[in-house]
Amino acid sequence: MKLNYRGTQYDYDPPTIEMMEGPEGGLYRGCSWHTRYPRHMAAPQAVETLKYRGIAYGNGANAHTSAPKRESATPKSGSGVFTSHTSKEMWAEVAKIHEANLCRNLERRLQAAQQRGDQQLIEMLQKEWEQLTCAIS
Repeated sequence: MKLNYRGTQYDYDPPTIEMMEGPEGGLYRGCSWHTRYPRHMAAPQAVETLKYRGIAYGNGANAHTSAPKRESATPKSGSGVFTSHTSKEMWAEVAKIHEANLCRNLERRLQAAQQRGDQQLIEMLQKEWEQLTCAIS
């Protein structure tokens, strides 16, 4: 199809999509109509070995085999990457650290509310403190 836009001529070939006809959808003015669906073809994805912050990973079928395996369950400090080989103990440790951070943040917010003298906020934060079961420090 030849098109012209602001004096520039170009050819446009719309992509052809194979359609498949679904079951009969109904009748309209005495004629039956069918739903049509595009036929999906699986396009092979290029296999790449990529690296993010020093950790190799990939997007292909053999991506897990190309990545180096870790010797220990704990990631290197500062890497911030957890692999599928991470043990349950590691996740328990992460949960414990997360809870400690929540409690520390809550304690900081409680001290700020006490400095302002906001009784309503202090009561809310104390209820939250009880729900988190933070140790009194």
